Amino acid sequence: MSTLQILRAQCEPEKHMTWQALHLPACSYLSEPADSASKALPVSAAPVYQTAAAGENTPSLPIAPAPGIPAYPGEDTPSLPIAPAPGIPAYPGEDTPSLPIAPAPGIPAYPGPDAGRPCQVRFLHAAFGYDPLRILVGSRVFSASLAYAGMTEYRLVKDGFRDVVITNAVGARPILLRRDIPFRAGDRITVAIIDTDEGLELIQIPDIPCQTQMGGCGSMRMVNLAFNSPPLDMRLYDGSIVFGDVRYREVTPFKPVRCGDYMFYLIPTAPCTNPGLDTLPYEPLVSFGINVRPRATYTCYVLGRVGVPGQLLQLLVAEDE
Repeated sequence: MSTLQILRAQCEPEKHMTWQALHLPACSYLSEPADSASKALPVSAAPVYQTAAAGENTPSLPIAPAPGIPAYPGEDTPSLPIAPAPGIPAYPGEDTPSLPIAPAPGIPAYPGPDAGRPCQVRFLHAAFGYDPLRILVGSRVFSASLAYAGMTEYRLVKDGFRDVVITNAVGARPILLRRDIPFRAGDRITVAIIDTDEGLELIQIPDIPCQTQMGGCGSMRMVNLAFNSPPLDMRLYDGSIVFGDVRYREVTPFKPVRCGDYMFYLIPTAPCTNPGLDTLPYEPLVSFGINVRPRATYTCYVLGRVGVPGQLLQLLVAEDE
C-alpha cells in the first residue's frame, strides 16, 4: 500500500501561498510517456410442356421434369424459396431480422477476460461552494463526509452500472445529484464531483498504471476542474511550457519528468508564444513546488470557480507510488 500526498496551494496575485499536506492510503497507478467452397448449385434445364392435339379444348397438365430439375411454376403461380445447398447460408432478406451467431468454442464473448474483476474507484470533491458531501454507490456509503478539495482512498466497486447518489453530509439531505454510471472491470478511476451552471456533475478520470515509465523519472499530468477558468498553461520559471492550453474539464496525458525539485507556475494561456521568451508572459495565478521522485506519478488538479469575488484558485497534487 502506498501513500497519497495531497498538496494544497492557493494564492492571490501579489500574495503568498499557503500550503497544507495530507497523507491518505492509496494505490499506485497512471501512465503515458512523452517529453516536452461453396458447392455448385444444380443447373436448371429448360421447362417441359405437354401440348394438346389441334382443336381439343382439354387443358394440358405439366409433365414432371427429370429428377433434379425443378418444375417451372408459371408467371402467376407464387414460388416458394428453395433451400440452399448444405453449407450455404440463406439470405434473410431486407426485412427479416437476423440473430447473432455464437462465437466458436474457446473464443470468449464480450465482456472479455476482465469480466468479474472489480473496479478501483476514488472520489474527489471539486465543487466549489458546496458543503461536505455524502456519497453512496448503490446501497453502500462510499464516503460519509467528503469536504471540498478532499479525496477518498481507492475502494473496490463491482463492474457494471451503479447508482451514484450525492447528498449533503450534515443537516437535511436532499439529493443533489443522482447518476447511473458504468464501472468497468479492471479499471482504476477518479470520479470528480464538479460544479456546473445546472448544479453538480460527475466526470470519470482514468488512472491507468504507467507501463513504460523510465527508471530515474516520475510522470506528471494536469487536470483543469476550475469552473469558468480560461485556458491555462503550466510553465517553468524560464517560460518553458509543461502543459499548454488546458481547458475546463480537460485531462492531459502523462509526461515523464526527471527527478528533482521543481517550481511550476499556472498562468492564462498566452495568445502567442515568443520563441525567445525566457520569462513568464503573465503574472502567475498559482505557483507550487514538487519534489519528483523515481517512478512516482503526480496529478495536478486545478480547483476553484473563476469570477466569484475573493475566490482563489487552488491546486491539489496527488502523488501515487
